[in-house]
Amino acid sequence: MTIDNNLLADSYDAAADYIEQHGWYRGYFAPGTFGTNMSVSKQIQTIQENKLPVCAMGAGYAVGVSLFPEGRPEAALIPATSAFSQINMSKWMRGLEHEIDGQCLPTWNDATGRAKEEVVDLLRITALKLRGPEAGNIGDNPREYEFEPMPASEPVTEPAAPQPVKEPQPA
Repeated sequence: MTIDNNLLADSYDAAADYIEQHGWYRGYFAPGTFGTNMSVSKQIQTIQENKLPVCAMGAGYAVGVSLFPEGRPEAALIPATSAFSQINMSKWMRGLEHEIDGQCLPTWNDATGRAKEEVVDLLRITALKLRGPEAGNIGDNPREYEFEPMPASEPVTEPAAPQPVKEPQPA
């Protein structure tokens, strides 16, 4: 499945808006979600319901980016919460990691000295680059950017159909 660049850019802007409104966090998705024995889907639900401060990756989940790729049986377990539900988190992170020279997004987010403004800028700049040079500047801060094309997304392959488990036959 190919994701429209504008939809992906909109999700980065929404994630930046979320961090600006609800706060930024480092160390895990959001405060109170680490070490709680909550499933990741429950952590995402908690973030969305309580408008918790989040890390860069958590911001994607907060605005509805999907935990599972389309076509995986687990994807049906998490209801679509936004138009961004068709975007898978690994695709979402790849766009941001491209902008930070391939660094792991959670590691980059959690780096000592990292500031909320840097995380918001990463999200905004990535969105701007996805929209192309005609998109203009970010907010009231005119900046100059060199644009390069984003890497093409790989097509999503259909997962293999589950195979039934053969029960052992009594002897």
